[in-house]
Amino acid sequence: MNLKKYLHNYGQNILNTNHKLAAKLNRILSDPKKRENKRLHALIQDIKTEILGTKDDINIKSRDFITIDGFPEINLPLERPLSYPEIKKVYETPIKESADITDFAKLFSFHALEREEVYKGIKDKLEEEDRAYLSDIVKDIPVKHGLEEILTYYDIASSDPKCTIVKNEKIIITYIVKSIEKKIELPEIIFCS
Repeated sequence: MNLKKYLHNYGQNILNTNHKLAAKLNRILSDPKKRENKRLHALIQDIKTEILGTKDDINIKSRDFITIDGFPEINLPLERPLSYPEIKKVYETPIKESADITDFAKLFSFHALEREEVYKGIKDKLEEEDRAYLSDIVKDIPVKHGLEEILTYYDIASSDPKCTIVKNEKIIITYIVKSIEKKIELPEIIFCS
């Protein structure tokens, strides 16, 4: 409480001094005979003495106005260092040379799936029945070549006007890639003879 009182008093003294200085400077600037050096020097000297006189009025008492027990302590729970030491990576295995990509056929060397091989499976099923469903075909002849084979069935169905892709009826096709079983949900296809 005393701290607020002291701060208020000192702040009031500073404001009073500022008002006195502003008033004196206004008198100097509004004086029509401001070119007279003697008068200006006398006013400046008056201002200096007044400032020095108020300096003596502001006298801080030597006693402590607040005491704090203990020493200051800084606690930074999330403190981080400014930088981390550089860690050089050492590779134990040599980096292999990149593949020769001048032969673009190597880039696209997918399993050569014959469209006729897929079409033969459809024909065999159609010889038994008038309609063949993709779900029945993949039960009888499991998918061996993964997604490529499944997409070939859809390619054949989209190019043949006798085939129908039933979008609102979904089937789940299971296939194995690198000894991992994968499942895909796709629309049913009806192949007709």
